Amino acid sequence: MNRVDAFLVLSLNHFADRWRWLDWLVTRADHSNLITAGVLVFLAWYALFDRDQPGQLRKGYELLLGSFLLSAVAVVTARALALTLPFRSRPIWTPDLHFHLPLVAEQRVPLGWSSFPSDHAVLYATVVTGIFFVSRRLGWLAIGWAAVVGCFPLLYLGIHWPSDILAGALLGVAFAQIARIPVLRSAFRQFVIYLRRREPGLFFAMLFFGSYQVVTLFDDGRRIASRVYHLVKETAALHGTVAFGVTSLIVILVAIGAAVWAARRLASPRPFPLSRWKDDPDVTVPTTSLVEQKDRILPGA
Repeated sequence: MNRVDAFLVLSLNHFADRWRWLDWLVTRADHSNLITAGVLVFLAWYALFDRDQPGQLRKGYELLLGSFLLSAVAVVTARALALTLPFRSRPIWTPDLHFHLPLVAEQRVPLGWSSFPSDHAVLYATVVTGIFFVSRRLGWLAIGWAAVVGCFPLLYLGIHWPSDILAGALLGVAFAQIARIPVLRSAFRQFVIYLRRREPGLFFAMLFFGSYQVVTLFDDGRRIASRVYHLVKETAALHGTVAFGVTSLIVILVAIGAAVWAARRLASPRPFPLSRWKDDPDVTVPTTSLVEQKDRILPGA
């Protein structure tokens, strides 16, 4: 706990139980994934399609879809950092802070979960950055919604310190920037074109599944990752926090390297049979009248 974090958290905590309507709104927002991440997914879907060309994806769609995909990697990385870095108690569980929880709120955060970095902020920042890539207007709207509705309750209810949210946001933006790497961007684009033209049902099924995971904040995946982490840590020889943290970082770097290698393979010439499709699925052939064709064949007639 540093002085800046403590000052900001206590400054907000002075408003607890002062306005019941504020406590109720903040609590409802924190307890509803539909209100927080659900609205961000709605904005992402709205930004994905071009309004001027019905049925067509907006320019730069591969950056948005790539950010969606990378949000899962970002959340896993944030969870790994929270498990391997030195434990940091949350404001609500810090006795010296004398944090006062609003009466309408519930202590729903487990005691043994470290607060740094905020995986919620990581997820919000990754998705919001993807939206910002394709639409500045919707991107600013998503930023405001994520900050006010998504992150503010985490501070008001003592779930995270401000530095937790700041670090998580920076980590999410950094992961979203990976989608801008030319080789990865090209691989995302070609894969989406191939899948959307060849298997449209599978394409939208994957979008739905990814959207569901984002809305639920990858809760199931985070729980599974935590259980696997504790299982491996108890059975492996690397019991030290630093040693296990270094090992986890190496695994993450290897995974990113494998993704780059796969992207290079996908971005190589003719990775998919795309030559049979054009940007416009409708094939228009210029036609000439039979009289003109006859005149060309028999000029002397």
